Amino acid sequence: MKEDLATIMKSNHKRSHAIELKLTELQVLYDDEDEDDEEEDEEDDNDNEDDGENDDEEPTIFVKETKETKHNHHDLLSHEEDMTLRSLAATNQFNALSAFYVNTNGSSWSSKTNWLTGEPCTNSWHGITCTSGEVVQLGLSLNSLYGSLPSELGLLSSITSFQVPLNTIFGAIPTHLGMMTNMNSNFCLDTNQLSGNIPTQLGGMTSMSMNFDLNSNSLTGTIPSQIGRMTSLGFFFSLNSNSLSGNIPSQLGKMTIMSFYYKLHSNKLTGPIPSQLGLMTSMSTEFYLNSNVLTGTIPSQLARMTILSSIFNLNSNNLLGTIPSQFGLMTKMSSRFYLSANSLTGAIPSQMGMMTSMNSYFYLSSNSLCGDIPLEVSALSSQVSTSWDITSDNNLGTPCCITLPSTYTCSPTPVPTAITHNPTTYPTPLPTQYPTPFPSPVPTPVPTPVPTQYPTQFPSPVPTPLPTPVPTSYPTSLPPTSVPTDYTSMPTALPTPVPTATPTLKPTAVPTPVPTPVPTPLPTLLPTSLPTAVPTPVPTIYCEAG
Repeated sequence: MKEDLATIMKSNHKRSHAIELKLTELQVLYDDEDEDDEEEDEEDDNDNEDDGENDDEEPTIFVKETKETKHNHHDLLSHEEDMTLRSLAATNQFNALSAFYVNTNGSSWSSKTNWLTGEPCTNSWHGITCTSGEVVQLGLSLNSLYGSLPSELGLLSSITSFQVPLNTIFGAIPTHLGMMTNMNSNFCLDTNQLSGNIPTQLGGMTSMSMNFDLNSNSLTGTIPSQIGRMTSLGFFFSLNSNSLSGNIPSQLGKMTIMSFYYKLHSNKLTGPIPSQLGLMTSMSTEFYLNSNVLTGTIPSQLARMTILSSIFNLNSNNLLGTIPSQFGLMTKMSSRFYLSANSLTGAIPSQMGMMTSMNSYFYLSSNSLCGDIPLEVSALSSQVSTSWDITSDNNLGTPCCITLPSTYTCSPTPVPTAITHNPTTYPTPLPTQYPTPFPSPVPTPVPTPVPTQYPTQFPSPVPTPLPTPVPTSYPTSLPPTSVPTDYTSMPTALPTPVPTATPTLKPTAVPTPVPTPVPTPLPTLLPTSLPTAVPTPVPTIYCEAG
């Protein structure tokens, strides 16, 4: 059988070579015809210039005949070229499928009717579907295929469906499969033993509308962001059960018409869940991100999947933070809402009580949830007939603790929106020392201008020197009240400086003896407000008239 197959492959190789030579000959023929046409056009132009006004109709007739001949000849060449290209396509198909048969041990397939006999389209090879002589579908699910995928499969340029799941295909996915740009449904390589990275070239399958399935293999590396170019993909996007790592590309959120079976679970994916996945508002069934190593908070945008009715699964990750209250908007959710086995904290949002369609499998267990169970959520437990667990391995019933700066305070559920805290009030900026004595009662604003000295006690009243500018005028007469006769005890000179304004109040007598004021040193830093220390009224010394 192997010898026959080798003979067939050799024969097809010669056939392909002959076709390529034929195409080369056709191209040379095209070039020769173009050169001849150019020469004829030049000759016609020269004849027209020589003949001038004596031109007759014969050259015109000759030109028309030449163009018609050229047109008919080109039609013939186009037909030959078309037939040649069809023959080349058929050869490519035969070579691609023959290589596939050899690489996957076709002699041991469960079904292999007519393979390698005649042409795949004319002789009805098992699992092959053709349209107009071109292979458009290959389906060999569960057919005991054993081996690797050859790169020659990229020659199946017209193929729209490629299904080989549930076999024993190993090795890498050839990058040449990205040449299958007409692929629009059922690219299924799942449940095999494929390894290596997902080729970025597969992102060229932009016409994919359903069933892009690579699940249950041994694929590694990251998910190519180019996969997000499959914006026509409506359902069944499955990369689960591999060993894929790295972040989930935000570009996958561009699959906005995805409606069900979105599966990235059971890998080694890390990083946060992209909020862009919330753009898939058409999701109605089965959204899986569980059993990875995802971190960060749960994006509230995921709650935009308001028509999702079953299976929202984020179990078994390292997700942090609180449960978004927006999940209450997923009112059509009826079963399998999973947030278990993460590191979620805080209270259960009462808004989740709006999920009144829930009837089975509601799991919030194995987190660090706290506080009391909202009555609205408790009411759901009576209608969930199967598997309700929100209390196991949580801290429900205990107060949720909130960490404040330099304090640690606990409060019962619900947590208040504002926390009363009265620290000791200090002036701004805080002085390094305080004046002596400490002002009491509450200090008042500093007077303008600020005196440079302050008395240690209030005089009653005593003339004291005040630090004010020299007055511009002096009183010309004594007050009408009695003046003391003993002037020896009175001051002999005016104080410097003297207030600029004439006082409105006058002392009735000059006290003796005159106390000597002792100023108190000022503090190096003043508080934000100072006491009113200037005595009222201010005494003034008068001179004798004349």
